[in-house]
Amino acid sequence: MAETRAYIGRTQRVMLAIGLLPLLAALLSAIGSVPARPPNLAAQVAARMGDSGVTHPLTAVLLNFRGYDTMLEIAVLWLAGLGALALAPGPSAQRGRPHPVLAGLLRVLAPALVMTAGYILWAGGFRPGGAFQAGAVLGAGLVLASLGGVVHLDPARGLQCLLGLGVAVFTGVAVWSWAQTGELLHYPGTTDKWAILAIESMAALSIAFILLTLFDRLTSPSTSLSTSLSSSPPPPPAA
Repeated sequence: MAETRAYIGRTQRVMLAIGLLPLLAALLSAIGSVPARPPNLAAQVAARMGDSGVTHPLTAVLLNFRGYDTMLEIAVLWLAGLGALALAPGPSAQRGRPHPVLAGLLRVLAPALVMTAGYILWAGGFRPGGAFQAGAVLGAGLVLASLGGVVHLDPARGLQCLLGLGVAVFTGVAVWSWAQTGELLHYPGTTDKWAILAIESMAALSIAFILLTLFDRLTSPSTSLSTSLSSSPPPPPAA
């Protein structure tokens, strides 16, 4: 039986390696097609800033000129959150009575964290900031609330929908813009600013709960990772 399992494991690894060869070839082809002298994209972005709906070039690139890249990045985070829920579908790892010190600290920090996240989200239109940074701040607040026993993660279908809210809104705006202009994420008229604000707001909320989910699930004793670490034999003593 052990020899059969070892054979199956080796076969799976070989099949996986063979399946990854086309991806490796595609990556090498993409690297080989990079021009020796890259084009001056900064000048092109600066020339189209008036059509982006924002005044910061980084936000214009991430959510307008190359918005589909950002949409796929948020989709990757969403899949990571779903994977964490599948890895540990049990109750919250931090379930218990509220910790008085952390709960008191949260009463002081929570308004500041929410205001800071809101400002970072709004400031992304004209200076460095945006959904990812705002979501990280909100996620830190949620993790603190989880550690303090104030927030208990419930891995129900509602949480799964909340994790995918950013992807859903981003996809909805992409489909709407394609129906209006015939181009993906090419916002019609003067709707750029409001479309980007809607995308960033929902993405920040999703990112915050994805970070909370990753923290809670990966610290849960029901995860296969935690189980394997706790059940692994101790290392042999040094000679």
